[in-house]
Amino acid sequence: MAELEKIRSWRWILIAFIALGMVGFLIPYDAVLAMFGQGANREVGQIGSTSISIVQYQQELQDRQGLFNYQTQTGLKNEVWNDLIERSLLTPEYEEIGLSVNQEEFDEIRFGEHISPYVQRTFYGGAPTDETREKWRTTFSDMFINNRKDYDGYAQVITAKRKREKYDNLVKRGLYANSLEAKYDYQVTQEKVNIKYVVAKYDDIPDSAVTVSEAQVRAYYNKHKNDKEYQQTKSRDIKYVLFSLEPSEEDLMNMKTEMNQISESWGSVDNNEVFASNQDNVTYSTETVTPNDTANLDYGDKLYELEQGSVLGPLDSDANIEVIKILSKETIPDSTASVRHILLKA
Repeated sequence: MAELEKIRSWRWILIAFIALGMVGFLIPYDAVLAMFGQGANREVGQIGSTSISIVQYQQELQDRQGLFNYQTQTGLKNEVWNDLIERSLLTPEYEEIGLSVNQEEFDEIRFGEHISPYVQRTFYGGAPTDETREKWRTTFSDMFINNRKDYDGYAQVITAKRKREKYDNLVKRGLYANSLEAKYDYQVTQEKVNIKYVVAKYDDIPDSAVTVSEAQVRAYYNKHKNDKEYQQTKSRDIKYVLFSLEPSEEDLMNMKTEMNQISESWGSVDNNEVFASNQDNVTYSTETVTPNDTANLDYGDKLYELEQGSVLGPLDSDANIEVIKILSKETIPDSTASVRHILLKA
């Protein structure tokens, strides 16, 4: 009870910490950073030596989501982040080798005879036709005049995907295997060798058949003592003190005194449930019991000896101290007595 009183004396600090936790959960972290002028500068990642800010990343997500329909936010975020990686790492490569997409090629890969794999998969569902080609030609023309922002967004994505396709094709075309490499690969995969071998298990050889000198043991130890497989991690010896969270004798005496006071004053109370709910450090319940329910209780017989309104206890029950008040007694049709009571448990 003494330890519980100490905890109760600090309850306002505990309430303050809980309130701070709830506020932190309700207010977005980005909003808190923005209040101190740090939200715009916060990094979400780094690609090489280039840092990606939260503002840049969120703008990329917003622009891309306005162009395409993604089934999940995860798919959107993954594609945008992968495009940022490609833009950061491959743009210098494109510029070095002079890789670009001119207007004629841009029109051809959208609705010409050689539609790019990305456009074919994304805009045509994998099967372009003359009708769908003309439909997209009209759509892009109207977009160029009436909605230039979306047109530029599509153009940026399609151009970036086309550059990556051309770059991958250049890398594939640059891979070459000469006749010697082909011959060696064929020999490695096709030639077969038949072998026979004999296995002698160590446990089949008796220890008495082998003699190892002290000098051999020491030489082996000096040779292998620094091998990784024999290294041992450092260990530590610790001492600790365990404080058991059990009530002291003083706690028990204080609780019994408190429960005695409850027992003495409860008998003259009319509103029993209000009285029970107003008691500190106790739990209460209302129960209806029969002789079968109380057969295993030490005080079971006493419940039926007491009159209505009587108070029983305090009683020691396992790790609790209980006070019981009889609310009513009645006989049900099967002639089995029934008692309804409130149980206070501390």
